[in-house]
Amino acid sequence: MNLTTSVIAKYVDGIKLSSKGEIMVTNCVIDSRKAVSNSLFIPFKGERVNGYDYIKNAVENGSSCIFIEDERYFDPELPCEFILVKDNVTALQQLASNYRNGLNLKVIGVTGSNGKTTTKDLVATVTSVQGKTLKTQGNLNNHLGLPLTLLNCDESHEFAVLEMGMSQLGEIDVLSKIAKPDIGIITNIGESHLENLKTKENIAKAKGEIFNHLKPDGLGILNGDDPYLTNLINTLPKIITYGLRENNQLYATNIHRIGNSTVFQVKGLGIDETIHLPLLGEHNVYNCLAAIAVGLNFGIHIKDIKESLLDLQLTGMRTEILSLNEITLINDCYNASETSTKAALKVLGDLGKGKIKIAFLGDMLELGDYTEQAHFNVGKEAALIGVEKIITVGQYGKYIKSGALNAGFKGEFLSFSNSQQGREYIKDIIIPGATVLVKGSRGIKMEQIVERIKEEF
Repeated sequence: MNLTTSVIAKYVDGIKLSSKGEIMVTNCVIDSRKAVSNSLFIPFKGERVNGYDYIKNAVENGSSCIFIEDERYFDPELPCEFILVKDNVTALQQLASNYRNGLNLKVIGVTGSNGKTTTKDLVATVTSVQGKTLKTQGNLNNHLGLPLTLLNCDESHEFAVLEMGMSQLGEIDVLSKIAKPDIGIITNIGESHLENLKTKENIAKAKGEIFNHLKPDGLGILNGDDPYLTNLINTLPKIITYGLRENNQLYATNIHRIGNSTVFQVKGLGIDETIHLPLLGEHNVYNCLAAIAVGLNFGIHIKDIKESLLDLQLTGMRTEILSLNEITLINDCYNASETSTKAALKVLGDLGKGKIKIAFLGDMLELGDYTEQAHFNVGKEAALIGVEKIITVGQYGKYIKSGALNAGFKGEFLSFSNSQQGREYIKDIIIPGATVLVKGSRGIKMEQIVERIKEEF
C-alpha cells in the first residue's frame, strides 16, 4: 500500500477533517499495537474492546491517518490526519476494492468447506515460481481480513492468493466484490455451516458466490468429483475440473505413500507426470490438483511446479506430522468437520500401520441438526481404521462412542469435557511408540492437548 491521505479519502467517500499536508500511508491496521510509521488505523467497536479508546496509542506507535465515524473523536492536537467516514467496515472494504483496481495483480480466490487453507498454501507455492506472491495469513479470510490482506500488496506483487471464509449466504459475494478474482477455486462442499445454512445445496450456493465478481476472462477451478458442485460447472464460461475420476480435465491416479509424502500420477491438460507431495492423505491430493491447475493456467511448466511443491510452507496445525522422541504426532487441530476428520483418521490409519493408533477427537461445531449423525460417523470411521484408543473432548463424545461401538470398537474409550481437563492425563493415555492424531473444531482448543503432548514426549 502506498497512498496519500487525499487519495484514501476519495476512495472511501470520506472527508479530511484537518490538513497536515499530503501524508503518504504505507499500511493499514485495525489493532493499535500493530501500528508502525505511516499506518492507517481503523478502530472498531467490539463486544469487549472499543478501538476508539486506542487512537492515541496508534498515533504514538506511528499511525499518521485515522478513520472515524463521528467527529467527536477528532483530536486536532494529534499529529495525524483524521478522515470522517460513514462506516469503518464499509470504508475498509471500499479502500481495498479501489486499491485492488489500481494494481496489476492476478488474484486467486480460494473457498470450500475443507482444505481451503492448504490449497491456498499450495497455490501460493506454485505461483511464487513466476512472481512475488502474497497469501492470506492465519485466519484473515473474512470481511475484515481479506481487505487487510489486499492492502498489504504493493506494486512488486504479481499474485495474491486470498482465502475466503463464510458462515452465511452473501458473505463470499462481498469478498469476491472486493477481490475481483482472476481465478476462483472451490475445493468441496462439506458439513461446515449446516447450522446456519441447513443444506449442502445452500452451502454450495454460498461458496459459488466466489464467481459473482470473477474477471470477465476469469477461470473457475472446481472439484469435479463433488456432486454439489456439478451445477456450477455449466454456469462458467471458462473452467477446469479436477479430481480422481478420469472424466475430470485434470486427475490423479496411482496414489501411494512414501514416508511422510504422497506420490501420485497427474494427467490431463497435456501433462502426465509423477508428483511428490510432502503431505499425507488423499484429500491433499485434491488440494494439490487445484494448485497444479492454477500453475498450468499461468503457463508455469509442470517440472517447475513439481520442484516448487517440495519446498511447501504450510499454515500451522493442518495435517502436520511431528516425529517426537517417543511418538509420531499428527497435529490437525485447526478446525474440524465430518469430512476433514475422516480424512485425518485415514492418515492416522495409514501412517500408524503396525503401531498403536490413538485419536483425540474434539467436538465438531456448527453442524446444526446433523451434529449427532456426524459424530456417530466419525466414531464409526475411527473403529474401522483400527484405532485402539479414542479420547473425546467436548459434549458430543457420546455420539462418537456410539458410532465406534456400532462398528465393533473393542479398544479403550475416554471422554473429557474440555481440552484443559484432557491435557492433564496425557502421560497416562499415550503409549510410547504410538501414532497419535489430535483433531477438533477451533472452539474446542485442541491445540492445548498438542502443546502438552510436545511437553511430555
